[in-house]
Amino acid sequence: MQQMSGNSPTTSVTPSPGSTTGPGADSTTAAVNGVDLGVLNTECHAEVHIRIERSRVVLTGVLQMGGRHELVKTWERHAGKGGGWVTRTPDFVQCGEDLLGRELAEYLDGLRFPFEVANLLPSPATAAGAAAREAAAKELANA
Repeated sequence: MQQMSGNSPTTSVTPSPGSTTGPGADSTTAAVNGVDLGVLNTECHAEVHIRIERSRVVLTGVLQMGGRHELVKTWERHAGKGGGWVTRTPDFVQCGEDLLGRELAEYLDGLRFPFEVANLLPSPATAAGAAAREAAAKELANA
């Protein structure tokens, strides 16, 4: 669960009185309280996003300061002999220092690669894998 702290500007959102989709139609959007993202985006901040899949890891660095600057680096699991992970993207310091700033680029390059997390995710289901799981389940049931 994500918690927000501090004072976030809120605004009341109400349906537009002139919103119709046809003759005599009324708006059905309920009034809600929400966060005005336009106000929040004026604050300077840095973001780090890591998406970990079984065969791909995507690391994104974002710097919101005088505009949004974003840089993405992707690694793909190399199938075949030797295995491993490959990327065609240079290090963040090499290609993103001017875009993200040296400190954020060095931080992103210094993050430990999540091998263990990627390896714990299941492989895509195959017919052979389903048959092997079924055989193992039968063997356990008969033990």
